[in-house]
Amino acid sequence: MKEIVLSGVKQNNLKNITVKIPLGSFTVICGPSGSGKSSLAFETLYAEGQRRYIESLSTYARQFLNKAPKPDVEFIKNIPPAIAIEQKNHVKNSRSTVGTTTEVVDYLRLLFEKVGTPLCPNGHGEIKKESASLGASDVLKDFLSARAYILFPVYEKYRVLEGKKLLAQILKEGFIRIIKASSQDIIELNTKSKIPAGDFFVVIDRLVLEDASRGRLVEALSNAYLMTLKFNQGLGGGHAFIKTVEGKERRLTEENSCSVCDYSLPEINSRLFSFSSPYGACPTCSGFGNILKIDEAKVVPNPKLSIEEYCVDTFRMPSTRRKNRSLIELARKNKISTTTPWENLKPKEKKLLWAEVLDFFEMLEEKKYKMHVRIFLARYKSPFTCYVAMELACVQRPSKFL
Repeated sequence: MKEIVLSGVKQNNLKNITVKIPLGSFTVICGPSGSGKSSLAFETLYAEGQRRYIESLSTYARQFLNKAPKPDVEFIKNIPPAIAIEQKNHVKNSRSTVGTTTEVVDYLRLLFEKVGTPLCPNGHGEIKKESASLGASDVLKDFLSARAYILFPVYEKYRVLEGKKLLAQILKEGFIRIIKASSQDIIELNTKSKIPAGDFFVVIDRLVLEDASRGRLVEALSNAYLMTLKFNQGLGGGHAFIKTVEGKERRLTEENSCSVCDYSLPEINSRLFSFSSPYGACPTCSGFGNILKIDEAKVVPNPKLSIEEYCVDTFRMPSTRRKNRSLIELARKNKISTTTPWENLKPKEKKLLWAEVLDFFEMLEEKKYKMHVRIFLARYKSPFTCYVAMELACVQRPSKFL
């Protein structure tokens, strides 16, 4: 493994020391005050890394950068460009991290956008836009030699026309066969036919899926994509369905969605990977990574007390003691001891009583427009990790790099 080698370091109070620092891992420098930690980390390691990096730039670029003085050291080997972050944080934004301070996060977002591979969270593989040519290749690979119908959908929710107008438009385009989404039966259309309720598919072509018919298949899929957008509104791209006579199906789409489960993704760009942007931030915590919730440890600060001893601190005040009486009534109704300390109650009993306490706080949440209510609620809240954000980062973020 490569390592940074510093030999004969005499910077400030360092006494001709030799240090080897492994690359690709965290290394911590510790010691008592005045032992030379900052001299080694900042005035030697960082200063030389920055100096060598600046020397590799053009003369024009160097004039804009402040170069650190050369440290007192015999030689340094394998040192990469260095970044130093001050111990003081001058940024007041609560979303600031090491990545935002160094702007490394901007490059990572660009990396995810350009080379990330979207994956279906339901385990159906890569999510990709399927052009007519790419879709034809996939269909021939999966259903070679099968006899199949090439269809385009007319969705009840998105169709642009209804009733006789829709029928007339389908016949005008030259299509005479449809298949209901709920059955496999083919319906022959004429001027007196009725458009079925619900979704249905229009037959574009019927052919044997083989290499010799590839051109015909590509043309049928292109037509299916075009007709989907013509007969439906509000879609992000065309759809096509392959239905074999044996009952096997395959869905193709120009949209950024899974062809198996229809899980769709927004257009992938760098905003999607930014916790500071509403486009990419968690909808629950708005990108902060934690949410303020009622903390049981604050509501019940002394779990050795029972309900009758006002273990719920919120219900000690004269204005809320009636809520404690309601809690006692609920406990007796469910045969829960009102003299047993809170910490000794069974989990099921705690869960039932805690739900009653939360109902009280939910009622107060509706009155947060009042200043004194907000102050009261803040006394009993603590930040908790937003698990929705964690799930989005691990599952739904569309990249194999996450």
